[in-house]
Amino acid sequence: MKRERISLAIVIIVSCSLAIFFGFRKENYHVDEVWNYGLANNIGSIVPAIEYGKEYSGMGPFEEYVEVSPDHRFNYINVWKNQANDVHPPLYYMFFHTVCSFFPNTFSNWYGIGLNIFWLAITLIILYLLGKEILKTSFSSLAFVLTYGMAISTLDTTIYIRMYSQFTLMAVFFAYLIKLYWDKPLTKKFYILAGVNLIAGVMTHYYFLIYAFFLCALFCINLFVKKQYAELRKSILTFLGAGIIYLLIWHHILGHIFRGSRGQEAIGKAASLFDFSSIISMFSVINGYFFSHLILLFLIFTIVIILIKRKNHESLWSFECALFLSGFFYAIVIGKVSPYTTGRYVSPVGFIMILAAFMSARKILALKLKDATIDKILIIFFLVLNLANYSLNGFYLSHDYHSTNLDKTIEQIRDEKVVEYVSSDWEMLSNFKVLTSVKSYVFIDDNTAADFLKHQKEDFVLMLYEKEPQEVFPGLECELISSHGASNYYLVHM
Repeated sequence: MKRERISLAIVIIVSCSLAIFFGFRKENYHVDEVWNYGLANNIGSIVPAIEYGKEYSGMGPFEEYVEVSPDHRFNYINVWKNQANDVHPPLYYMFFHTVCSFFPNTFSNWYGIGLNIFWLAITLIILYLLGKEILKTSFSSLAFVLTYGMAISTLDTTIYIRMYSQFTLMAVFFAYLIKLYWDKPLTKKFYILAGVNLIAGVMTHYYFLIYAFFLCALFCINLFVKKQYAELRKSILTFLGAGIIYLLIWHHILGHIFRGSRGQEAIGKAASLFDFSSIISMFSVINGYFFSHLILLFLIFTIVIILIKRKNHESLWSFECALFLSGFFYAIVIGKVSPYTTGRYVSPVGFIMILAAFMSARKILALKLKDATIDKILIIFFLVLNLANYSLNGFYLSHDYHSTNLDKTIEQIRDEKVVEYVSSDWEMLSNFKVLTSVKSYVFIDDNTAADFLKHQKEDFVLMLYEKEPQEVFPGLECELISSHGASNYYLVHM
């Protein structure tokens, strides 16, 4: 037992150390990451309070937005209000605000990454316990946890300063709980833990509801097949009861789904029943994010295993089957309704994807080899796959936002006054890194653009997001000097 704990501790240290390494390499922020700080810490609004036409420098209006003031530490009422005005539930932001509250008047990406590393460590522990239940040996479970902990998808999620690491923990714990009681009589402990887990999961992210729906449904089917009708009834009541308690705690979910921007997008995409392009794109992302572009190989392994089981008249129905189906159905639904095709939306069920690959390869090797040999081969095999995946990405992660183009842009305009035309509030957040790196910056909109230009006598850099200069300043002489993503930078000659 002591050796087992030491081995698991080493795996956790390795995974967390890699997360720290890539955290140091994080160069920029996604707009949602900057928003993350504001939603958790800003008082009275979910966007920065800016004065159009005013010249700022350094953190400027972002300082009050992303930092916790000493007078508002541990202000959870404000976090609750901010999330009611946003499109996400509040639990993650309350944890995040707690971390930031220990460091008032400061800003660091380590507040978010550090919290995610904490969730990662707990996730690996529970994943190890789940692995032991499924794979039956501690070494096999360690091999699986090491594979997961070093995967590009796991570390990329960890350095992304959002709620997806916490979402992953909720998903892993719920899978472990269902596994523990899959073939056992249900107890009061199960009903309490299941209810709390469901509430906490959906309080972390609304997408947890999709994952939990499929796993709960398949769990209830298992109870029905085994004719455990009393436990089936109690389970359904527990799941429904958790939903009712959730609505009493956080009724804003209804407004977010049916009136919020993200909810409207999801409903609109779901309504286009026969458009499967986004689902196909999502599985393409899954192929690279979790399977190192070898999903076809693992599918072949799975088909071979199914055929062998059918030939031997073995049942295909098991907890593992239910878990894989839950992950598969979740990926389909998320691929259909999510606003973007990106790995972060499916990363919380990444452990299912990696477990499926690990188990399929393990069962194929078991046709010829012994267990001890198999696990050693699998460790080498998946570590090589992970290394190859890192190599394909230049040993950078998508959420570290490494960009030589961004570095070049900042270097070009560092000593300039930058004027950003704002058509939507979130645009100023997307350029947080650039704006806080230049000499000074000014925000303008349709109402202030003409007045700003009338009083401007020196050359400046105009920053536009998906707009042309003539749309803002008709007849103005300017030249494009740099681009980064959808943002373009023009040198304006006065």
